[in-house]
Amino acid sequence: MTVRITLLAISCSIAHSAIAAAQVATTGPHAIEIQVRERRLNGSEQPRFTPFSESERWVFIDSVRATNGARELFVTLDQRNGDSRATLVVGAGGAIDRLTTSRRERNRRLPPFPTPEDSARFAARVVRMGLFDGLGDAERLALPATKVWDIVPTFRPRRLVGGERWTDTLSLIAEAQGNRQALSGTRVSTIVRDTTIDDKRLWVIRDTAAVRYDERALIEERTLDTVVAVSRSESGVLRGVMVYDPDLGLFRARSDTLTLAGTAELQYADGRTFRTPARDERTRHWDVYDPSQYNARQRVLGAARERTESGGVVFVPANDIDERLTQGSVPLRDSLVQAWQRATDPNERAMLYRRMHFWVHGEAAFQRHLDSMRIAGGDSAFLLETLVARIYTSRSQWPALDTATMRQLIGVMADPGIPFAFGMTRDPFYEDLAQALSLTPPAIVPDTSRWPCTPAACRLLAEQWNIATEPRLRQLGLVAHVMLDPKRWADTLAAQPQAPLLVAPRLLVDGVGATWPASTRSPIPAPNADWRAWGEWMNGTNPAYQRWQQQLPAAIHRGQSPFRFEGSHATAIRFTEARTGRDIVGELRQELARATSDSARAIFEYMLIGLDALDPGPEDVAAHFRSRSPVRSVVATRELALLFRGSPPRADSATAFLLQDRLIAMTVGGGKPWRWILPLPDSQAWRSLPAREVANETTLLLADSLAPALRAKWSRRVAMITDEDWKKRSLRTGGTLFTLTSVTRVGPFARLGVESSGRVERRPEQAPWLYYASTTYFLMELDGEWVIVEMWSSIT
Repeated sequence: MTVRITLLAISCSIAHSAIAAAQVATTGPHAIEIQVRERRLNGSEQPRFTPFSESERWVFIDSVRATNGARELFVTLDQRNGDSRATLVVGAGGAIDRLTTSRRERNRRLPPFPTPEDSARFAARVVRMGLFDGLGDAERLALPATKVWDIVPTFRPRRLVGGERWTDTLSLIAEAQGNRQALSGTRVSTIVRDTTIDDKRLWVIRDTAAVRYDERALIEERTLDTVVAVSRSESGVLRGVMVYDPDLGLFRARSDTLTLAGTAELQYADGRTFRTPARDERTRHWDVYDPSQYNARQRVLGAARERTESGGVVFVPANDIDERLTQGSVPLRDSLVQAWQRATDPNERAMLYRRMHFWVHGEAAFQRHLDSMRIAGGDSAFLLETLVARIYTSRSQWPALDTATMRQLIGVMADPGIPFAFGMTRDPFYEDLAQALSLTPPAIVPDTSRWPCTPAACRLLAEQWNIATEPRLRQLGLVAHVMLDPKRWADTLAAQPQAPLLVAPRLLVDGVGATWPASTRSPIPAPNADWRAWGEWMNGTNPAYQRWQQQLPAAIHRGQSPFRFEGSHATAIRFTEARTGRDIVGELRQELARATSDSARAIFEYMLIGLDALDPGPEDVAAHFRSRSPVRSVVATRELALLFRGSPPRADSATAFLLQDRLIAMTVGGGKPWRWILPLPDSQAWRSLPAREVANETTLLLADSLAPALRAKWSRRVAMITDEDWKKRSLRTGGTLFTLTSVTRVGPFARLGVESSGRVERRPEQAPWLYYASTTYFLMELDGEWVIVEMWSSIT
């Protein structure tokens, strides 16, 4: 990819030969750290509510080659030894004569994608991702060439004295995959004074440029299965100051600010165009490091991360304020609310809001009050974010969408210019509502409080099928019609052209339960279909993916099991019943009664369990396990959860003591684990042990979770601690606290578990590192021995 760049000098040429000689003497490698604080405002975004994003970027000058008075710089972008590269050829005064960028291709360990369409789509997405800072269409376009526009400053004074100035014309253009960024204008640079650093004479230079910025970004719009063009045309002022090193031909440090104002435009392929005022604000600070300085800088950054970032994913308060918030201090909470309301800095406001939302636990009313205060205070962008969030939040947090909320959503969806003016993507408004309706179709949910929208609000959305002009809102109206009354509207849906928002509803109308791309997406079998057809419907793999899987390494490829019954399967069956009047559950029961093979019985029983239409007894489940049949064992494993749902009875004290004693022995005392009903190889014995992140940390047992007899037996062999003392213990003192859960029993089965609260040993200057693990055992009494039939483990 070649980038056209011209940097034309319009003042006198360099006359100082010593300066030119110094430019040629530049050597590498060097690393440039760029700290950026920026925000992008569209017309409806308010500065007091829009925080600046802060990021750190790197450019690495790997080597420099001098040729005929010019320099050729070989650069790596973003990360050391990364894949994105650039080559710059600069003249004696620092003007860029040529700039090319490239990306190194890594060797693929996996075979190509199953279909050419998948491969092309993936490749196009990878390219797009590489052209933006971060993921998603809300991120800023950052073509690789633009990252090196400013790393080589121009230095063309006729005399090395304070007040000497020179002028450059900027004409910088970068293009890739239809995206474009351009910066043009006139820059005036002035020597302020000289300075001495490390016994070297350096120059402080101030520059000011009147600039124009033009951008064209191609953004993926999922709900249209296309890309849209987002353009910006702005003008403003770029001001900077740097400490220039003539021997390096680089600045040692630089700070600059950029303020732009103009217009942003969203353009769809059908010609619709939406415009909004636009503003960009940015400050940057640059530092150049030689290899030893770079290594020292990395140590500083690493130490800072150690102080502020935990190695684990369990978050704990790092200061007294957050600790008091978690403890429910109302006076502190109220004082933070007041500070938040008074704050004028948008980043301070955002920090205080996040703090209160994150650390005030279990108070949904307070969180809703906080959100309503944001909206009442004029934060309209947050109002739109809340509308999207409400679509998917649980009914316990927010009720179903009512007519007032639906009218607000319809108003936004009818005019894509509204979210665009707030700097928001359009897709979530449409796709989240379509998905919510497809996941919980009102036609199969008698309890209207569980609907994503109230009946009146759902009907209000359905009306958009006849009156909306925005095509996606019209499609949503049809989706609402189909989900409310599939018998009447299924044929209308089938007659529509293909569209992303209609894919899931079409699959539902066809009775497809396996909706993932690798499946055959088979329609629901006809009445009297045999178990093979139902197995294919549950989890059949289409031929393209089967061929692809056969190319995968053995460690990755696994045989496909027919047993996969998820919520989408149950919804497809219930929806088909509502649409056609078939009694599919009754049909499955009849097929189960007629089944003569283990495979047939397993398939039909597995589906009926998933439909909550079968209530097996403990002896039935035990018979499955005792049979040693692989397919029956799969069914039995799924049925275990049904046996222990709700509040199963506690095991008698003797059984509880026996099982918990064994669990303690195998967890902390080196005892032999229970064996599995289908024995594991010795190399996989670890699978029987509770999960923990650090194997050699100090082990403690929570005394509060043990019966007196168990405490007496193990107190001299394992350290025990009360919950109160554990809370007093420093979070930086390593240790894993095991808490035993109660033992419940249903027939020949027992369930018990252990929860592991882990703390990794940390130094005082390091942030705490915590983890949490949970292990649940399902045991069956078999010929006088308890064996593992199922085990659940998780670790965070």
